[in-house]
Amino acid sequence: MKYLASLVALLLIASASPAQAHIIFKKAFQKEYGYKTVSCYSCHKQGKDKDGKTYSKKLRNEFGDTIAEQLKGKEITKRVKEAKTNKDAAAKTAAYKEINAEVLEAIKKISDKKSADGETWGDRLKAGKIDKVKMK
Repeated sequence: MKYLASLVALLLIASASPAQAHIIFKKAFQKEYGYKTVSCYSCHKQGKDKDGKTYSKKLRNEFGDTIAEQLKGKEITKRVKEAKTNKDAAAKTAAYKEINAEVLEAIKKISDKKSADGETWGDRLKAGKIDKVKMK
């Protein structure tokens, strides 16, 4: 019984931590703004809807919607998945570099846009005022 209780506690702890964002997004934000961590919830809604269902990864928060608008049609998720499974290390690295450049470009394009609170995304990014990011 003690073993079962310990196992349940361990599983609850492990599942409570937020998942990491696409490694491409994480690295782009870390490189550009010096963040220590970037979570999926930096762009996606966290929690449950009014019916108690966990939000889908397809639901984004305001920041996620702003970034997604800039990356529309670039099929980032599909390309990241393809790169992850590519056995050719050089091709994988090239794909990651290309996607990373596109993400950084998207970040630059939104820096002058204002968020709902009136502050520019660039200022919010520099100050670490994005959900679920931690500064170094």
